[in-house]
Amino acid sequence: MDFSNAKWIAMDPDSTILFPHIHLLNAKSQEARSLKVYAMPTFYKSFNIDGKVRKARAYICGMGQYELFINKDKVGEYFLTPGWTKYDKEMLYNEFDVTDLLRKTAKKHVDIKVMLGGGMYDIPIKGYHKMAGSCGAPKLLFCLHIEYKDGKTRTIVSDESWTAEESPVRYSSIYAGEWHDAGFNGKKEPVVVTKPKWPAASLIKQQAGTFVKVNMELPFQKLSSGLYDMRQNCSGIVRIKVKGEKGRSIVLRPAEILKNGSIYQKCMPQYEWKYTLKGDKGGETWQPQFSYTGFRYVEVEAEEGVELMELTGLHTTTDAPEVGTFECSDTLFNKIHTLIDWAVRSNIVSITTDCPTREKLGWQEQNHLMAYSMMYRYDMHALMNKIADDMAASQHANGAIPTIAPEYTMFEPGSGFEDTPEWGASFILCPWYTYLWYGDDSAIRKHYVRMKKYINYLVGRSENGILSYGLGDWFDMGPNRPGKAQLTSVALSATAMFYYELTVMEKVAFHLGKDVDRRYFSGLADDVKKVFNEKFYTGPDKVYENGSQTGLAMVLYTGLVTDSTRLQTLDALVRDIESRDYALTAGDVGFRYVVQALQQNGRSDVIYKMNVNDKVPGYAYQMKKGATSLTESWQAYDNVSNNHLMLGHLMEWLYSGLGGIMFKEPANDLGKESAWKHIVIAPQMVGDITWAKTSLNTPNGKVSCHWTRNTANTGGKIDVCIPDNSDAEIHLPDGRIVLVKPGSHSFSF
Repeated sequence: MDFSNAKWIAMDPDSTILFPHIHLLNAKSQEARSLKVYAMPTFYKSFNIDGKVRKARAYICGMGQYELFINKDKVGEYFLTPGWTKYDKEMLYNEFDVTDLLRKTAKKHVDIKVMLGGGMYDIPIKGYHKMAGSCGAPKLLFCLHIEYKDGKTRTIVSDESWTAEESPVRYSSIYAGEWHDAGFNGKKEPVVVTKPKWPAASLIKQQAGTFVKVNMELPFQKLSSGLYDMRQNCSGIVRIKVKGEKGRSIVLRPAEILKNGSIYQKCMPQYEWKYTLKGDKGGETWQPQFSYTGFRYVEVEAEEGVELMELTGLHTTTDAPEVGTFECSDTLFNKIHTLIDWAVRSNIVSITTDCPTREKLGWQEQNHLMAYSMMYRYDMHALMNKIADDMAASQHANGAIPTIAPEYTMFEPGSGFEDTPEWGASFILCPWYTYLWYGDDSAIRKHYVRMKKYINYLVGRSENGILSYGLGDWFDMGPNRPGKAQLTSVALSATAMFYYELTVMEKVAFHLGKDVDRRYFSGLADDVKKVFNEKFYTGPDKVYENGSQTGLAMVLYTGLVTDSTRLQTLDALVRDIESRDYALTAGDVGFRYVVQALQQNGRSDVIYKMNVNDKVPGYAYQMKKGATSLTESWQAYDNVSNNHLMLGHLMEWLYSGLGGIMFKEPANDLGKESAWKHIVIAPQMVGDITWAKTSLNTPNGKVSCHWTRNTANTGGKIDVCIPDNSDAEIHLPDGRIVLVKPGSHSFSF
């Protein structure tokens, strides 16, 4: 879309620009005092339609977030538009077909209204803030292109002819909440014609699959006076209907958990939604427009004379379609699937966040570690490509990939949070996984030079092939409270990830026909493998380093084991788990590899035993403590997030191991094909589970697997459906492998 005739408009000129935002900015600091508190603006434009409308499309970029109305009707179903980006490099715009809205206008008169909120663009210092700063005043770029049936056209653009006024949104913060005064009437003034601080930033159309919308409504149960329970911890907002005198207010304070019968806001300090009434006798309905959080409970405080007529929870999540289903005979594993799924859906906005409460940041390790878990449930194609774009936009001049992208704040040097190999690995692995899953190599081609630059940065940080910096296996379960790795050295996990990235870059280079680079990456990988085994191999007992679950699993999964140490390593991993009564110790980085190393080596029986145990921290333990969404810590501590994405790695096993649906990664190049061209059906039937039913919409079509077995485990049946343009290997429990073509097939064993 050509915005060339449109002008950026604002209500105020830009004041102090503070970007990247400052982490945990002190409100009394000089930087904080320099920040202007911008009033939230509303922009207006009116015009008359000149004929019968054939087609009309609106194009809009509102920084940081916007809502567009035509004749009082909201345009689009989305929330928090446009998506979040690194604003000095990229901004997103949205396109809407508004033909029907213009056709139904009475007397051919059109009123356009645009309301803006700060989003991640302008984060006020008032209230809790993970970070604070500003890219400038909220601003708007708009174009409406109308085609009439007689062939004439008309274009309405943002310019000096618009007016602006202070919005009834009196306060909005992505971290602290929102206040809407329905009785407030601003004074219309001329707009300020302006420009973003970074005029060279690319303006890019936001893609379907990266939007946020209200996905479902959830009812509340009243627990006591002023306290309500939604019975599900999830991302979202509320909708209220209230009645009372003009100027009276109602305040709603959300929380994830209760403590001593009251809301506990440790992870969202003082977050609140406030609504001031305009006095409609029939009642007034309102929901926040520019701020959301994660919550289950709501405390309501209404001024005298205000009646809360209705309270509804609105769960906000991705617009990406659901693609996978899973169900089995064991209700515990069905509940685990639901537990993880609520964390996934609560943390997919226009980026993947760690939590919907205190941070809302795009921590990068979860994007590769949770990639397949998320892909089994949702169409992540567009979002994975955006994630790669966000990392590219956030890459430092020296090649480093920060731990968060978009990099909205820069963490303190030496803290470990500014740059960690296991986090930066997403820049290599996510584009590769996207290629395998969807057959789309556009991110690989687009970012190859930058990916190689990141590898060379890691080479420069290494000492004789060993990387020894970063956070390591974050939130593993050692003797101390969780945080930085306790049981596995940073050097082991960082170097194992480095090796894995090199092997993937070798495949990427081969795919792109870059043979010199392929040999370069292959040679580096061989060197790293050699020095890794020299440094970390400790003998047949612990095998690698101190024999931690994370260390052993990463070595197995990444291929760092030698032929002579493979069985030793697997035995040591199983032995450690069994010695702990099947308790896990791996954290954010390691647990995915524990699950995958066991699955790939035929030990799903161990995975099963680890996850039915509710006496030690894990999924079952979290639910026993009342969790309805995956928590940040295995121990479900109440002072950290209780809706967190990073530990949901069992989802991948539920579909690929227990459910039995996988693709076969080829030894050679895929070309333009998705890896789902060659499907593997290999359910691992474990414990007392007697059936599982799994389906997945792949790029080639829907694949399904439904297996059953009798309670004595002496026989059973597998029914599969293979989509067109795919073939499959069916691995039966009796050891047979059957090759099949597209269609429905049934096998007894």
